[in-house]
Amino acid sequence: MILNLFFMLNLFVSSLQQDQLLMVIEVCRHGARSPIIQDDNLTQTYWDMGLGMLTNVGMRQHYLLGSEIRHRYIEDQHLLDSEYNAEQIEIYSTLMERTYHSAISQFSGIYPDIQQNFKDKKLSETQLNRAILPILRDTDQDYQKLLLQVNQELGDNISTDLYAHPHVNQLKHYYNFAKSQYIEDLKCPFRDQIRDEFSMHSSSTGEFKAIYQRANLMLQKIQLTLNITNKKVDPDSIIDQIQMAQANGLKMPFTLTDQDYQTINDFRRYDLSTKFALKKDAALFDTQEIRRLMSEKLILRATNTTNNRLIILSLHDTDISVLLFTIDQPQNEQSPVATTIFFELHKSFNTSQSQLYVKAIYNDKQLNLHKYCYDTDNSTKFTPYLCDYETFISKLQGDQFNCQIQTNSETKLSNIQIYGILFGLLALLLVLVIIGYWIVKRSIKNKEGLKKKEFFAFN
Repeated sequence: MILNLFFMLNLFVSSLQQDQLLMVIEVCRHGARSPIIQDDNLTQTYWDMGLGMLTNVGMRQHYLLGSEIRHRYIEDQHLLDSEYNAEQIEIYSTLMERTYHSAISQFSGIYPDIQQNFKDKKLSETQLNRAILPILRDTDQDYQKLLLQVNQELGDNISTDLYAHPHVNQLKHYYNFAKSQYIEDLKCPFRDQIRDEFSMHSSSTGEFKAIYQRANLMLQKIQLTLNITNKKVDPDSIIDQIQMAQANGLKMPFTLTDQDYQTINDFRRYDLSTKFALKKDAALFDTQEIRRLMSEKLILRATNTTNNRLIILSLHDTDISVLLFTIDQPQNEQSPVATTIFFELHKSFNTSQSQLYVKAIYNDKQLNLHKYCYDTDNSTKFTPYLCDYETFISKLQGDQFNCQIQTNSETKLSNIQIYGILFGLLALLLVLVIIGYWIVKRSIKNKEGLKKKEFFAFN
């Protein structure tokens, strides 16, 4: 009897000492979409919703993600209430319909019974003011507000329609260096440098030339299959069409080999790793808003200042790529549609380590945060794969981007600035040549005058 009581007491103590999950920040890529550009429709696929839009498959993907989140964080770990509580969830999205609707679809998977039970439930004051539950499909009043406030924070301008979607905050999207669309009010000389270096780097490396050649050979083979000759196509556009046809389960009029799939993977991997993460400073620039938001939310939760427990950031593959690069976890692939990174904040009751720690999970694979936090993959400072809360926050806040044209303690100039300096040096050289010519001419004239004086003096 005493042994049984002792055993039960041990079980009770052990249950009390289990780590507690306090918050989850999910960074995800939108679901399957239609192609961005389809000037050459080699895949012979057609998209009623338009180009660059979330498809029914993409909505389903995020709905299933929401179902998994419900199972993991409501039914299993009890992080969230079983019934929707607006104080516990915040949703952020870039100003793109595919990311916005992905977030809404995922939310519907987390709380699938809201539509049936909504009218029978009494909402809290916070729910009424901040987050209206999704009742009617294709009600995009919040999104229309986003369109009207492209570079502004929404603040309290929330839809008052009780049958609209939950409020989705706009997350500023810092377009990547190699693109031409930038936030106009942010001046950054480093952009030109990175763009110039990317252009030089991507066109000159043997790896790029080999991948590009393989991609063109693959496209030529596809064209021959379709009896299309002497037509130049854009590899980036066609590969995007192929990937989205695959993601949406659509048949194409040609068959791809394993080598073709590897070529597509290499093309996208190289494109992302060079264009959007060519330098650590580039990744730091692109993730500054994400890291600011993450640190802010984690601090509020760790200090028990907020009841937010799940933060959803619905973003793009480029954002996923640079974030992974920033935390020293680059992946040898383009992030698939509906990719997820979960950053979990845990409270540990083990007195031998820090009380709070962070765990990162990429597509159900735990990431090793030691290199990011402790500069080595196998640090003795903390539990393997995990990062103590203080260090993680310090890294998020401390890795600041310097917009000046200087990296790695070495000044590097953009092509435009180099040309300006060369022009200045040439102008200076020309001035020196003119001055030198004038001095030499003056000296020769003086010598001739001196000889004349000596001649007349001698005579």
